[in-house]
Amino acid sequence: MAARTKLSTAQAAPIRRIVTSKPVATSLATLVEAESLSEFSRYTWRFWAQTGRVSSCRILGRTMIPTSEIARVLVEARARQNSAKSG
Repeated sequence: MAARTKLSTAQAAPIRRIVTSKPVATSLATLVEAESLSEFSRYTWRFWAQTGRVSSCRILGRTMIPTSEIARVLVEARARQNSAKSG
């Protein structure tokens, strides 16, 4: 059995802060919901999740995308459309 190391108060403070901090609530959407909120298909959202373009997680076998990521992609797409129109 490995020996346990005693941490000083200064060493334990950052760890205690992480453990006791409140969880961050994140709103998640399924691929179908992401599709309905945007002009991109659920297959595109799945590809982006698999390749890391958008962050995602799997819950009970379903790929979930944070709504903040959906909003980010929509803002980027709108910016690209506006620059194409003006350029």
